[in-house]
Amino acid sequence: MAAAGDQLRVGTVMHVRCPDRLGEEMYRQVLEQCAELSPVVQAVPPSVALVELKGALRYHGADVRRLGEVLRVRTLSRLDIDVQVGIGPTITVAATASSLINTPGGVLAVDPGQVHNWLGPLPVEVLHGIGSKQAAVARLRRAQCGPARRAPAGRRLPPRLLNDPHHRPDLSWRRPVLLNPPGMLNPASLPHWPYAHALDQELTRHGIPPGAVRVERGYRYSTTMRLVLSWDASRCAGPGGIRLIWHDDTGWAHSLLRPDAVGAIPRGPLTALHRVFATPHDVAQLAGALVSRRFHLYEGEHHDQWEGVAQIRAAIGAFHLAMRADRAS
Repeated sequence: MAAAGDQLRVGTVMHVRCPDRLGEEMYRQVLEQCAELSPVVQAVPPSVALVELKGALRYHGADVRRLGEVLRVRTLSRLDIDVQVGIGPTITVAATASSLINTPGGVLAVDPGQVHNWLGPLPVEVLHGIGSKQAAVARLRRAQCGPARRAPAGRRLPPRLLNDPHHRPDLSWRRPVLLNPPGMLNPASLPHWPYAHALDQELTRHGIPPGAVRVERGYRYSTTMRLVLSWDASRCAGPGGIRLIWHDDTGWAHSLLRPDAVGAIPRGPLTALHRVFATPHDVAQLAGALVSRRFHLYEGEHHDQWEGVAQIRAAIGAFHLAMRADRAS
């Protein structure tokens, strides 16, 4: 039991970065060297390998950094190839660590307890999987909401108590995540912006702020207003993420996001919401059920309508008229 507990407190994901323009045969041999350390190896062509060390720690009786050094020595001595090895609790942390090694080879291990302090000072651009557009959004969000804050320490509650108001933790430290993404169109100029703002505040009040909010106009159908709320796999209780999509003519629908964040699986309309402009409270309640995978909370019918619907519909109508006038001129 002590060994299992030690594994939970260390990062067990190894990200192995080979030199650029590595030949296919040499890349295969590097994968074989990784397989000698752990049976769980994933090839990420053309020059990266992922290794899960959770079971290998007990087998080899060594820590993760030692295993990284062993892999590097073996590739150097057997293949004359130096590798950059990053180790962390997640793929993102491990990949970021391997990319920050400035020498042709090396090992950088990040303990789970140090992830927050280690990632905090880093520029957004160096994080694994962050492109230029995502970096621009993150910088804007940081400027509007301030630096990321660690959640207050507290006792971890069992899932059955998370929705109990008597046991729900204090989430007053959270801030809404709604922001003005960079681009030519200011979302606040769209007529359904007040509805999006009310939803964002209610979701934050329930302790489930989405990881991404998009307020936009459908460009394929120029008269369609859209609102997208997304929770990736790291924020959900299940293997994948959740996306809620709202259109001003059809109402709410949802999709499942794949665990690899590539593509989505449409699941159809949210039948429990009988109004196109459902109240933010009802939307937040259903979003919480989907994100936490407590589907018994999804049962029920919600017929209430948001109080500001009349003003929003009038603003959407005026927006459509202005768009037609612009096209006619």
